[in-house]
Amino acid sequence: MLTEVIAILLALIYLQFGIVAGILRFNFMAWGAALAPYAMMQVLYMINDERKLILWLSLALIMSLIAQVHLLSTVYIACTFVPFAIYALVKTSAKKQMIIDFFKALGTTLVLTANV
Repeated sequence: MLTEVIAILLALIYLQFGIVAGILRFNFMAWGAALAPYAMMQVLYMINDERKLILWLSLALIMSLIAQVHLLSTVYIACTFVPFAIYALVKTSAKKQMIIDFFKALGTTLVLTANV
């Protein structure tokens, strides 16, 4: 229980400083940083779940949302995904399904961010 409270307080502190600074200076990097934990949840799913490695729809939606808000944050987060994806690809026995799900997420993201 105590660790959940600490995690929530740290998350609030993390989100508070960037968003306030972003609003005051019209800097959308703060909004990209605010959405980054949701994107990083996909990494946890990728590493921890043996059956369904990539939740392609949720990955595509969060990456599309981040791309609409701040494009450089999308590049940072995508680069952060690479080592974890390689680890998950080596670890899994369903390599073909993981690659197919990756391309589904990539295609959906490209369609949703066509205006960027």
